[in-house]
Amino acid sequence: SEADKQCACGHQLTLMEQDSSEKLKFVPAQISVIEHVRLKYRCKHCDTKGTQANIKQAPVPAPKGFATPSLLSQLITSKYQYALPLYRQETLFKQYGIELSRQTMSDWMMKSAALFKPLYDLLHQHLLTQGVLHADETTLKVINDERVMGLLLRCG
Repeated sequence: SEADKQCACGHQLTLMEQDSSEKLKFVPAQISVIEHVRLKYRCKHCDTKGTQANIKQAPVPAPKGFATPSLLSQLITSKYQYALPLYRQETLFKQYGIELSRQTMSDWMMKSAALFKPLYDLLHQHLLTQGVLHADETTLKVINDERVMGLLLRCG
């Protein structure tokens, strides 16, 4: 206001300099529903001959499911990079008003993993050609399980 730009002595204050700073703003995750259209193609020639039509459609990680690639990547990253179990992710989704069972999330993750199988196989073949492989044999405590177990994981 004009009153803020006046000195106690009654004279007008003049701009001397401008201070600038950056602040971090947190925007919580947003979940939205999008309409996804996939085109289906068929052979009309096969239809007229009475043979079984060859229908082609673009592949998706979770057929007949409502998971987008971004949701799947969020689930996978949260579980494996940030060690956030599916039961906790289920709770987080409930806070957004979304009923998403851990069984459904687990199914989606297995279907997504199947899509990466060819890449995994290529990496595995590459590892087998190496002269030396390093291993981390650190044990991991499993919740409420007293058995000593080992698990072989390959990262490359």
